[in-house]
Amino acid sequence: MSETPDSKPMLDNQKLATSFAQKILERIYNAAEQKIKTEWAKRKNEQLHGLSSLLEQQTAHYRKIKNILYYNEPIDLETLYVPLFFHSDRHAAFAKLNTKEQLSETQLLAELDKPKRIVISATAGAGKSFFMR
Repeated sequence: MSETPDSKPMLDNQKLATSFAQKILERIYNAAEQKIKTEWAKRKNEQLHGLSSLLEQQTAHYRKIKNILYYNEPIDLETLYVPLFFHSDRHAAFAKLNTKEQLSETQLLAELDKPKRIVISATAGAGKSFFMR
């Protein structure tokens, strides 16, 4: 506030207008921010639901396989799959593991993600190619 020559206080119009404008813009910003958050959450849930549905459909589709024994109609993969057992004897990637210890598929897959050469050998029909798919 400033005073006039006759000693009456006057309002500072610029400060008042700036303060008022800031409050209005802050309310608009808060309302817009809330609306954006609500819309984002809604769309995120829709996308999550859609992706989940797609993954379920793809999983159901690829769980069914045909092979030499079941060539007429596909069967569920889990009824046919026999888990493999992996061993390591000299490979440096598995040096931290006991060489007589069997490696789980999870351990092997973790090692496959690292750039190096790995040999998987087994008798015919053991599922080497199937595992690599």
